[in-house]
Amino acid sequence: MNIQELKERLKIKGVNEETYSLDGTLYPMRVILYKNYSKWEVFYLDERGNRDGHRIFYSENDACLYMYKELTGEDIEDPIIKKNRIQEFNDSKQKIIELISEKMQSVNKSEKETLANISDILQSYTFEDRFERKGVLTSLIKRGVVSGLRLNGLEPTDIIIKEIIKFDQNIK
Repeated sequence: MNIQELKERLKIKGVNEETYSLDGTLYPMRVILYKNYSKWEVFYLDERGNRDGHRIFYSENDACLYMYKELTGEDIEDPIIKKNRIQEFNDSKQKIIELISEKMQSVNKSEKETLANISDILQSYTFEDRFERKGVLTSLIKRGVVSGLRLNGLEPTDIIIKEIIKFDQNIK
């Protein structure tokens, strides 16, 4: 879905145009869709200019689907497309978990612990979590698993890190 499609669907649904902004204009007391460089943001702007319910997306489609659901309470994603996206999500996640398992065979104890933490965080992710979480790498940083650009001996160029970054970009 793109902004034009979202606008048309909201009009058909009878959603009051004064409850949202699709062009990024920061009107108070509205749900705002805002393109911020390569990211899409959806949030409610209250009368004091505070952003509530702030969500970040990496595709226009996901931002529009989320905004539609927020404004109407309905999920309109095509069930077949959604099923395929869930499968791609799970396949990508499984690929990284398998890479981690392979790597764990040849590392020291502290690196195993780091890899186990990464695996635990990945395994806890579900497709529906993608709107609620900011990404695996962000979760790793918040939990102290990642310090700087190094993961207890795993270089940022490591295939696992590359796959996690790719995963984060694709899940949103």
